Amino acid sequence: MELNIPIFNFHNHVIGGTEYQARVFHEKILPDSPNFQKYLCMIFPGKNIDNKSVEDFDGEILIWAHCLPSQFAPEMTEFFWKPGKIADKTKYVIVPSEYAKNKFHEETGFPKEKLYVIPNGIDPLKYNSDKFKNVKKVKITHTSGPNRGMMILLNSLQYIEQDFQLDIFNDFYPEMYLDNEVMHDDRITFYGRTPRKTMYKYLEQSHLHAYPPIFLETFCIAMAEGMSAGLMPVYSNVGSLPEVVNGHGLYLDDINNKFIKEGVFQGDEYAKEYGKILSEGVDQILSGKWDPQEQVEYINGTYGWDKVISKWKDFHDIL
Repeated sequence: MELNIPIFNFHNHVIGGTEYQARVFHEKILPDSPNFQKYLCMIFPGKNIDNKSVEDFDGEILIWAHCLPSQFAPEMTEFFWKPGKIADKTKYVIVPSEYAKNKFHEETGFPKEKLYVIPNGIDPLKYNSDKFKNVKKVKITHTSGPNRGMMILLNSLQYIEQDFQLDIFNDFYPEMYLDNEVMHDDRITFYGRTPRKTMYKYLEQSHLHAYPPIFLETFCIAMAEGMSAGLMPVYSNVGSLPEVVNGHGLYLDDINNKFIKEGVFQGDEYAKEYGKILSEGVDQILSGKWDPQEQVEYINGTYGWDKVISKWKDFHDIL
């Protein structure tokens, strides 16, 4: 059965990380990669065909998964990755990190040898070392989705005594939560969703990237972009973040054991502890101790698009 559908057919009206990666794939990788034409290529999340058509397809399948199986609907995980017909004819599942590969296998039992890691790519940003000279007010930026830890960040600000500026780029609407005192803090600006190039200009002027996640990231483009501009990453060591950040900046460790008690997530305690390391990061920048040169070289050399495109070419050649 032949299917006339686009390769890795993504939602082109969405501007999330998955769609950003897919757009670059179609622009810079697919034109020189004819071997993908031999497969049913599906991207999750994405615009994919119905299950019956997948079952009827008589060739092999490539799946590019940007989330963990447990982050999809249970029936989807059951259909695609339980042992059987669909899993058997899936040649590879492409995932963006070693963490995602291991977690994918742990959650489904899907064979590790059929899980192939190609990291997400970033456009290296401009790094200007002068912005860290004689800093009087630290510029903090947050660029992750509002349901991935933003409220932890906002609630942590009460524990920071130094002056700061916080710029938030996501689709959160503070007008819906005006009963929350933090929404009236003049040090915080909610910019909403903006084009990547606009957000990049703010990152290139900022000092610190703040992200206390409550979501298991399979990569975290937001953190990598901030690091590329030299921002100090202040985060929690969960999901793929230890792999991507690679020891740079400051982090909270072991948050699952520290902030889950009797099965209940202790958000206030998490915010308090995160506020302490965020304050420590602000101090380092104010004192002139933060030097991100090694970080910038690492993140651009590992996840810049030139490197990631070469990994896609290596993958294409084994198909």
